[in-house]
Amino acid sequence: VSTQSTGFEPLKEHFMKLYLSARVLLRGNTSFPELPIPVLQTWREGVRPNCIPQLSISLTTLVNRLKAHAYRATTEGKFTEAVQHFLYILHSLPFLIFERSKTNEVNELLAICREYISGIRMELKRKEMAGVTGETGQKAVDSAVRQTELAAYFTHCSLQPAHLLLSLRSAMNCAYKIKNYKLSASFGRRLLELNPKPEIAAQARKVIKFCETNSTDQYELEYHERNPFVVCGITLKPIYKGTPHVKCPLCKAPFSEQCNGQLCSICQLSQIGASAPGLSHFESYA
Repeated sequence: VSTQSTGFEPLKEHFMKLYLSARVLLRGNTSFPELPIPVLQTWREGVRPNCIPQLSISLTTLVNRLKAHAYRATTEGKFTEAVQHFLYILHSLPFLIFERSKTNEVNELLAICREYISGIRMELKRKEMAGVTGETGQKAVDSAVRQTELAAYFTHCSLQPAHLLLSLRSAMNCAYKIKNYKLSASFGRRLLELNPKPEIAAQARKVIKFCETNSTDQYELEYHERNPFVVCGITLKPIYKGTPHVKCPLCKAPFSEQCNGQLCSICQLSQIGASAPGLSHFESYA
């Protein structure tokens, strides 16, 4: 990997695992200490020996973790656990050795982790705000509006259809509760395009029917669904197309210019806006 990293602590676990998996101890006579032997990747006859260590991290194991753990935790609503799985995968990528033909697959895995971490952080923030009790008056209204904004932003992350459906259902309900009926109906129609289960489809149609007879929005949100945007990973505010912004050199997460120089809140490794090429390809001889 070639990237300007400022937060190495999250990588400690991976360094230790790689160190332990790349060596074995050879026992000799009882009076002599054990001899450490490096474990190298296989080599073919006629090809110079491969001096690359055998790694415990592979693209296959990371993809399996994505499907078996990260996606499942997201589906079950265990968002804190899901973020940990996505971060583990993302933090493993700088150590990955892969064939050039797998470059697109590695970049896709990086993008998936970035999108899910970003989206789930919005949902966790929304749930945190929803869990606050005792708010009244304008403060309660502002909180409800902000929760609806976060739910709306989540629907624009690149998610699996099943997870996008869940985010749209949440956004539809949030908009409905603050009487932004026009917006709620829009989320409902997007939800129906995903062919949800009959009971979810029935609920969406019911909401849409009511909202279409009351096609107004009571509150103005910092959200324009037809204007392309990305969400700043720190402020959790939209950055609309054409607005200058900076990115993390490793995970490519977008940030407002005011966040330049800070630690990336998505990968927690690199300095926002730093000049670095990010992940670089390194091919095994095996």
